Amino acid sequence: MGRHKSFRLRSALVCAFMLGATLTGETAGAELRLTIAAPKTRYLVDDPLFLTVTVENAGDSDLAVIPVFHPGAGFLAFRITSPGEQPRTYRDPMQFVLAGVTAWILAPGREYTSTANLTHDCTGRARSLPTLLSRVGEYTISATYTIGKGWPAPPLTAVSNELRLVVTEPTGVDRKAYDILRRSPRFKDHGPWSVFEEQTSSYEELLRRYPRSGYAAYTRYCLAGIHHMHCPESTRGTREARGRALQAANLYAGAARQTNDVLFALFALRCAGRNQAMAGNSSEGQRLLEDAFVSGNATDEDRIEALSWLELLQEGYWKTGRSSSSVIVPVHVSLREFVKALGLSVKWIPRSKTVEIRGQGVSADVNAVTGRAVVNGSASSAPGIRVKAGRMGVSPHLTVELMSARFRKLNADSVPEAPVQAEGAAGK
Repeated sequence: MGRHKSFRLRSALVCAFMLGATLTGETAGAELRLTIAAPKTRYLVDDPLFLTVTVENAGDSDLAVIPVFHPGAGFLAFRITSPGEQPRTYRDPMQFVLAGVTAWILAPGREYTSTANLTHDCTGRARSLPTLLSRVGEYTISATYTIGKGWPAPPLTAVSNELRLVVTEPTGVDRKAYDILRRSPRFKDHGPWSVFEEQTSSYEELLRRYPRSGYAAYTRYCLAGIHHMHCPESTRGTREARGRALQAANLYAGAARQTNDVLFALFALRCAGRNQAMAGNSSEGQRLLEDAFVSGNATDEDRIEALSWLELLQEGYWKTGRSSSSVIVPVHVSLREFVKALGLSVKWIPRSKTVEIRGQGVSADVNAVTGRAVVNGSASSAPGIRVKAGRMGVSPHLTVELMSARFRKLNADSVPEAPVQAEGAAGK
């Protein structure tokens, strides 16, 4: 239930970006550029795969888009050519039914970035979820973003560049580690990666014998996932749940440090922050989530998820399994660091004791005395300002408003819960 609540809040934050957009018919002179990128070009067989997806308005007029880039939602599709096989469309294990989706506007030169996790390949066989990179040889991957008729944006299609990735057989220590994974109970149906309890002994053996192998980082991540699964909402706050959450947090953090995949590292780092909060270590959880937000490798969607998890920390959800409408754990993030991570300029005005934020269509002022924040002419609905030792901290929600202001005139009267339904394979 916790994962679904987190997804719903993340979807609601995306919806904050989509409120108030106004379409004016055809977008003449607009051009959507779609780009995909991988953090590396060579992988071991059965390695996880994370890609960066960027949509950019490369034209000279405003462009309406639907900012839903999960491949299970139907707008973004990946075309895969595996070694020795014909090209096919990738099917994500999570398929979504969307309703009530609205559009927002990309101004000329603006872009939006997201991270796609293509580790698992939904082949259509019952109870089977193998990895995508399961064959040795060269893979080619491209993507198509399509808005069809009936959506609140003019129809459009954009085709990406083509990636070429080389998958090789493991050798040496990596071969020995991979042999352990091949003997694991769920390998036949799920490849080496899942969070089923029976995988525990194989993962622990690999980390004990080959802790520096190329497979160790994702092994830590999956073992952390097994511990995380033992922390449902109903047991939050108990000694056992806190202990399992802390084990998971340490494993996630270890995976983030060890991997040479920057996209996976950020995902693991966010998970480490979440589980530190679940273990009752709110300050450490906040620090890790802040680090994930300000990283130069983070995509817009990475930052949205980090903010959504910071808001859940503030509501007490990670610690207790229940959300509150009031602030349970005060969360104040560094205004300067977060704004600079977004590529905006920050200036202190001594006379008015105001922080002035400008750039990318954003004009915001945050007053250190009154606590009032105005973003693109609208008062913030939740400034949550705190000044300590000469540094200004603000609520995660104000950062959401600043992010969304880059794409449209802010209209944050409410942030609805997105009516999104998801169906996926167990154990991912």
